[in-house]
Amino acid sequence: MCGKISGSGRGKAAHGFGRQDCGGSSWGICRARLVEDLLWLKISRSRFDRETRSLGVEVVAFERAEALEAPSGPPRPVISADGTGVPMRNPELEDRSGRQEDGTSKTREAKLLRVCEVSRDEEGQVRAVAGRIMQSSVIDSAVASGGRMSDFAARLGREAKRRGALHRDEVVILSDGANWIENATRKVFAGMKLTSVLDLFHVLEKLQNALKDMIPDDAKRKATFDWMKAGNAALAVKELAPHRSQCKAVGDFVRYCRANLYRMRYVEYRRRGLPCGSGIIEGGCRTVVVDRLKKSGSRWSLGGANGIMTIRCCQMNNRVVDFFQWRAAA
Repeated sequence: MCGKISGSGRGKAAHGFGRQDCGGSSWGICRARLVEDLLWLKISRSRFDRETRSLGVEVVAFERAEALEAPSGPPRPVISADGTGVPMRNPELEDRSGRQEDGTSKTREAKLLRVCEVSRDEEGQVRAVAGRIMQSSVIDSAVASGGRMSDFAARLGREAKRRGALHRDEVVILSDGANWIENATRKVFAGMKLTSVLDLFHVLEKLQNALKDMIPDDAKRKATFDWMKAGNAALAVKELAPHRSQCKAVGDFVRYCRANLYRMRYVEYRRRGLPCGSGIIEGGCRTVVVDRLKKSGSRWSLGGANGIMTIRCCQMNNRVVDFFQWRAAA
């Protein structure tokens, strides 16, 4: 946005991507006032909407542009991924199944990924290194078609290349075990040493639900939960196995753990300084998606949601200057 722009001023300040999209948020008001205060430009809500949509489309194209490989990257990159539902407008939900009583959906899934470097803080906790975090989030397909990579896998490959993660000795994958994440990482990092970590908080939630009605003895239930929390998944499974026939939830949990024990070596992960929990990706979902797109009354178009998430990621990744250089060259 440049040049002289006439509009309605503060009295009708912009509201992001429009009244339906912003859900009564003050986001647009703050930005419109900032534009006016810094640039002495008054801009109407409709003009602000159009300019933001247009910029979002360009930033999405910039994110999808050919990636230049970084000469170096973190010695042991940690890649985490997760998805969260974004409320969408009705035209974006046609023929999509969901969890509503009638089988329809009110949301589409935003898939966020983070590539970062981790280290221990003063208290010995594993944290992402500030300034060494890359995040990307778009509502796209996680399913491959026509023999090509899925949209998510292609995006993961580009961001890993930009961070110099494709030639490291080891890549760590932290997830809740969703198939679309596992399939994408195996395809992108084929032939490399992969260490998969199943999010411990996800496992503990499943365990808590399984134990809720099965073991009335509080002390025994707490001991089983503490074993898992301490990282001894094998011992917790051994304790639960005799109760499989008494409770379907426990049987399902035991089978789930046995299928994923190779990703549940939490004692080893902690010793090596690897993250075991989803705090890294949960923080990204909150700051990139939830805080902006999941406000009360929000309803997004696909282009609007993708645009605003990509703009936020571009800013957080410190790639704004790169974007405008790419835009000028294009």
